[in-house]
This record gives sequence, structure tokens and C-alpha cells, in this order.
Amino acid sequence: RMTMDMGSMLGSLAPPGSTRVDIILDGLVMYMRMPFLTRLIPGGRPWLELDLEEAGRQAGFDLAALSQVGQSDPTQYLTYLSGASEDVREVDRQPIDGVATTHYHAELDLGRVLEQAPAGVRERAQASIEQLQEMLADDTMPVDVWIDRRGLPRRMSSSYEMKVPDSEDTLDIRYSMEIGDYGTRVRVKPPPASQVTDLAQLLQQAGAVPGQ
Repeated sequence: RMTMDMGSMLGSLAPPGSTRVDIILDGLVMYMRMPFLTRLIPGGRPWLELDLEEAGRQAGFDLAALSQVGQSDPTQYLTYLSGASEDVREVDRQPIDGVATTHYHAELDLGRVLEQAPAGVRERAQASIEQLQEMLADDTMPVDVWIDRRGLPRRMSSSYEMKVPDSEDTLDIRYSMEIGDYGTRVRVKPPPASQVTDLAQLLQQAGAVPGQ
């Protein structure tokens, strides 16, 4: 479960105090609560549901297979990067939230990611990874990771360009994620069905999904 504030993105488009977004990810099903959109949802149900596996299938991606390719114990993240890139180099040492870490940089080769995939999912994932490779402006993805003394990743970040279909333009993608509180027990449950609207069905009813 995560919470985001989209105030800087929405600006004056959303009423004050309504820019908080709650997201719950249950496997490959995503639930989103966005107060600034609630009034547009029939019945006023506060949560939207999106089946990412089905959405990926319609876009030509097997997200179930990709999630199995990418799954890894966070404590083994550096080992995973070493296998998926020809060179992992130490950049510097830096504290993250008061924890001493070592910063590493690697160029992630998606082809090698596929080679490391479990045999049972490699064939399923191949088409999706090849499609992803075609979308990338470069053959590799730069990845930075900060590892603490216990071998636990404390921060991961990447930036890369993706091609815009049927265009000469590219999208500049950047993300950064910090991980903390290892060992903390959490309890997250999906919202009750009575509070959920299926986003795909909502778009279909609105005529926003061609051919449906």
C-alpha cells in the first residue's frame, strides 16, 4: 500500500485537500482511491480497480511472466544486478536515513535479464521483454542501488528514455525508491467489493476502449 500527493501535478484542476491518492496492490490487481475523481464515478464508490495482468495482455505484455522474471529477494538485489549487467561499479559511500550505504551503478541488459529468468517463465516472458527492448531508446537501462552493511538495498533509482509509438519523440522516465523498516509487520487488505468500481468496465461504458 502506498500514498501519494499529486498536488504539484494537478495544480488548480483538483479542489484543495483532494489530491491525495491511495494505492493498494494485491498481486497484479491495483486499487486506487482518488478523491478528485470520486464525483465522476457512478455510485460514488471511492475505489477504482484495475487488473494489471489483463491490461498488460491487451497491450501485448505478459505482466504475470514479467513479474516472475523480476521477482527477487531484496537482500540479493546486488547479485541480481551483477548477473544482468557486464559491469557493476562502486560510486561512493552515502548515508540513507542515517544508515551507512555503498552506492553502486550498473547498466541493466534486458537480454541478460531474460537469460536469468526461471526456465518455466522464460518462454512466456520473451515476447514481452523483446517488446520492451524495442520501446527503449537504448539497449540498456542504467540502475543505481545503495546497499547497507547487511546487504539490504536502501535506495534504488533509474532513468531512461522510451520511444513514443508512431513518433520521433521520446519520454524521459525517472524513478527513485527508498526502502526502510525491514522486518516491520504490515497488514494490508483490499477494499470491500461494495466500495470498488472496475476501471476497465467504466472506460468501456464511457466508450473509451475501442473495439470493446
